[in-house]
Amino acid sequence: MTADDDRLASVEARLRALEDELAITRPVCRTGRRSTAATPTAWPPSGIYDVDELLMTGRGEIAAIVGSTAHQRQIAGGCAHLVGAPHVTVTGDASVLRPVTRW
Repeated sequence: MTADDDRLASVEARLRALEDELAITRPVCRTGRRSTAATPTAWPPSGIYDVDELLMTGRGEIAAIVGSTAHQRQIAGGCAHLVGAPHVTVTGDASVLRPVTRW
C-alpha cells in the first residue's frame, strides 16, 4: 500500500464514522418533536425510550405514553422537550448514545 492508499483508507474510515454518528444523532434530535406526536408512526417500531424510572419498548408503548391525557395536558400547558446535541461513541458495529433532554 502506498502513502496515498493509507491516507485514502484513513479518510474513508473517518467518513464512515461520521456518517454512522449522524445516522444515530438525527433521530434523537427529532425526539422533541416526536414527543408531542401521539401517532404511532412517529416512532420506530423497535424504538426504546428510557426515561428515569420509565422504560418504554416499541412503538405502541411509546405512543401510548405520548398520547396519554396527562402528557397531552402538559404540552397544552406549554411544556416542551428541549433536545441538546447528544454524545455518540461508535465502535465498529456498536454505539453508545447519551442524549441531553429537558422538559
